[in-house]
Amino acid sequence: MKKIFYRLFAVQILLSFELVTKEYTYFSKKHKKFTAKKQKEELFENVGCRYSNSMVIDVEVDMVPAQNSEYFQNNQDRIVSLSSQYKKDVINKTLAPMYLKFVSPVIGYGIFAAAPIKKDDFIGVYTGRLRNLHWDKPDFHEDVDYAWYYTISDKKNNYMIIDGKYEGNDLRFINHADNPNTKRIDIIVENLFYVCYIACRDIAINEELTVSYGNGYWTSRGITPEISTNASN
Repeated sequence: MKKIFYRLFAVQILLSFELVTKEYTYFSKKHKKFTAKKQKEELFENVGCRYSNSMVIDVEVDMVPAQNSEYFQNNQDRIVSLSSQYKKDVINKTLAPMYLKFVSPVIGYGIFAAAPIKKDDFIGVYTGRLRNLHWDKPDFHEDVDYAWYYTISDKKNNYMIIDGKYEGNDLRFINHADNPNTKRIDIIVENLFYVCYIACRDIAINEELTVSYGNGYWTSRGITPEISTNASN
């Protein structure tokens, strides 16, 4: 029994050492720029997320064709114009030049311009899992921390979200600002809405990319936003 106990104790020490080593290695890189895809995939793995530059539609979603939606009918001219301008970027899975970098213990990581970005340039598609919103979940707010409300409801009138918590791309790490340098747009490709970001002004190299989460995000949580103030690195 003593031999078994000592073996189990030794295994426990080794596992604890591995976890501490991994955590130390992870946080020792917090000032590093994650630029290459492989580097980003490593960071995503450390935060429990799979790197993916595609939107995945959940099996439970019963989609309404985008052009049949009331939202499209009410905003047709603008949506058609934006879709014509940025359709190729969505198809090609374009991402603006960017890298990931640690901002602060409270905010976590953010995304920064790796090259100058011009006003109206395409930043990228906010990717993740398109799924129904489950209002009844006890951890509702935590469950939507990395999600955008989707543009339309499904055929059963269920609200939907693009959830980047467990899979997504660089834009999963975009932080809030009251005066952001990017904005969300909704465009149609093959009768499906995509949530995208474009630059709303010129963005300098090494400037952090930000977006407004919207008042509802904060008021529903009863908190004041933590605003990232990084301008350069």
